[in-house]
Amino acid sequence: MGKHMTHNMLSLADIAVRTGLPLRTVRYCIDHSVLPLAEPSTVGRGKVREYLPQEGFAIATAALLLDAGVKRNLVTACIFESASKYGREYRIENIPLHQAFQAQQASLRIADGLYVRIDGTAKSGIQKSFDTGWMPLNQRVPKPDATYAPIVITTVDLTALRKSLGL
Repeated sequence: MGKHMTHNMLSLADIAVRTGLPLRTVRYCIDHSVLPLAEPSTVGRGKVREYLPQEGFAIATAALLLDAGVKRNLVTACIFESASKYGREYRIENIPLHQAFQAQQASLRIADGLYVRIDGTAKSGIQKSFDTGWMPLNQRVPKPDATYAPIVITTVDLTALRKSLGL
C-alpha cells in the first residue's frame, strides 16, 4: 500500500504515482470540475483527499485523456456520458464506467470528437459483457446510424489503467 492510501482509498498522489500521470493533471480534474464527484472522505485544510477505488478510476480516466491531449470539454462530456449522467435511480452495475471498472477487459473510445463508446468482456460470475454503442457527446449531435464508421478514434485501455492503479 502507498503511504497515502488507507482502507483501499486512493489519494490524488496515489493515482499520479501509480499511473505515471503528472500530479498537477490529476489534481486539475478535481479542482476544475472536469468530473463531478462526491466530496472526498477526508476534507479540510492539510488533509489528504481520498477517494473510493471507482472514483479514483474515473479521476485517472479523465487525467489520462487530458494528458493525451484531449480537450477538457470533451473529457468532461465523456465522463458525463459514461458515468455522471446516471442518477440514483440507476443501479451502479448498469453505469458504463462502473461496468468497465468491473470487467475482465474494457476500453473507452472517442470517435471523431463526437461520440464515446465503452465496451467490455465479462468477468466470470460477476457480470456480463457490455457495449454502450456510440453515445453522442453533445445533445445537438444525433445518435449515429448503424453504418457510422469513425475516421479518428482515440482509445483508452481501461483494463491497463485499472491494473496500473492496483485495483
